[in-house]
Amino acid sequence: INGGYWVMHRAAFKYMNYGEEIVNEPMQRLLAENQLIAHRYDGFWACMDTFKEKQHLDEVYTRGNAPWELWRRK
Repeated sequence: INGGYWVMHRAAFKYMNYGEEIVNEPMQRLLAENQLIAHRYDGFWACMDTFKEKQHLDEVYTRGNAPWELWRRK
């Protein structure tokens, strides 16, 4: 699952051509020139693409155990 964010320097746009999908040709060109890095995130992550997933996250929140509420942890 690609559930992250991309942060790019404006120079990355020189690797992109009109009409290309970013995950195909541009990424291959960036990869070939050693211009990609990644950071693994080990914290909480959950998708909420469906009603069932929303219901699950609502239940987690209602129980008072929402791991995304980092400001409540001390």
